[in-house]
Amino acid sequence: MDDQSAIHSAATGMEISLSGEGSGWQLQFIEAINHLLVNDFNRLVALLYRMDVSEAKIRSQLASRPDTDAARVIAALVIERELRKQQSRRESRRDDINSISDEERW
Repeated sequence: MDDQSAIHSAATGMEISLSGEGSGWQLQFIEAINHLLVNDFNRLVALLYRMDVSEAKIRSQLASRPDTDAARVIAALVIERELRKQQSRRESRRDDINSISDEERW
């Protein structure tokens, strides 16, 4: 999975609409997260929890990068988490396929 599809998948999971082609999605995603930070923090926290983005990792990244916009940091962590989920799914599918004997495969 590439970053563009991870951004799209993360945005879908967070109920964020992206428009146009993938080239502008990251900026739209960051802006949507910033909007949530400013206007609906509780919803943002709930969405991050649902997406299984580590609160400890967010705090750590924000503390270690005080000059970076918080929405950018959070967006990067959400995208990173989405990429890890997709990788885990691919590995799980591979393991499932390898565990089936030749006779049981179609």
